[in-house]
Amino acid sequence: MRKSLQPVGGQTPEPSLVPSSAVQPLIIGAAITLYAAWNARGLLAAWLHSPYDRFDPSAFAFWLLPIAVVRTLHRTRWALPVGLAPFAIALLVSFAGVAVDLRSLEYLSLAVALTGFIPFRPATLLWLLCATAWMPGTGWAFSSHGPLFVNCARLLFGLFSLALSPFLFPRNEPLL
Repeated sequence: MRKSLQPVGGQTPEPSLVPSSAVQPLIIGAAITLYAAWNARGLLAAWLHSPYDRFDPSAFAFWLLPIAVVRTLHRTRWALPVGLAPFAIALLVSFAGVAVDLRSLEYLSLAVALTGFIPFRPATLLWLLCATAWMPGTGWAFSSHGPLFVNCARLLFGLFSLALSPFLFPRNEPLL
């Protein structure tokens, strides 16, 4: 009678729900995003004190929603690959913004870092361009048109970025 062979070391361990190869880039990306957010902390003051930037928090929330949608509607929440390239670019842009003391580069680094949490698609670049809707420089650039026009345009760009969320989904991955 023949006996079956057991693997060396006893039973094989159960695979974890989140592989360590998926966690490490996620932690690095979160750390870089927190650093970029710290450097962009001037956003709150601009949003509170400028009449051209009153609807920036709403535009920012609309712009952020596709990240939440892509992450929560995916079957396994952390299985989406997180590439380190957007985070490296965000870190370099943030360093440049601090070095030359240019707040718009620091806001751009926050936007690029947040882009790293969704899979790259051609629509991602258009979605990243919509980040200008919540940046204070846009209010300054279009201030000649008046606060009402600028704030309405910000909300429209925020809603447009939210409308792009179906194009940000991975095409080959099943949802729910």
